[in-house]
Amino acid sequence: MGAPIVMADGLIGNSEKNVKINGVHFKEVAIASEMLTTHSMIVVSHFKGHIGAGFGGAIKNIGMGGASRKGKMRQHSDMKPKVKGSACTGCEGCIKWCPTGAISMQNGKAFINEETCIGCGECLDYLPLQCN
Repeated sequence: MGAPIVMADGLIGNSEKNVKINGVHFKEVAIASEMLTTHSMIVVSHFKGHIGAGFGGAIKNIGMGGASRKGKMRQHSDMKPKVKGSACTGCEGCIKWCPTGAISMQNGKAFINEETCIGCGECLDYLPLQCN
């Protein structure tokens, strides 16, 4: 088609803008920043019937897909990552990926400060298979 492909929330999912809304579950949402500045989009979606939303693959893909990584985490879960102490190898890799510095080491295991954690899931992408 000759149209550019733009990753709306950046190559690693961290390009976002917070937008205030008057929603039932959220008063502010994290939107992929390019979604707010684009003049037009071509949305290629599969047809989808959904028990809760009826038909609407394109609407769902824009609504949920237009969220940043943090926004998607908020939509899909009301929990933040937890460390399985017995599975943590103490490699400290998750600490390097945490954008807010919410992870530290305590007694040789990763510890997540829930107050600082934004639920972005960057640490989950890093974790070796044995930590999940």
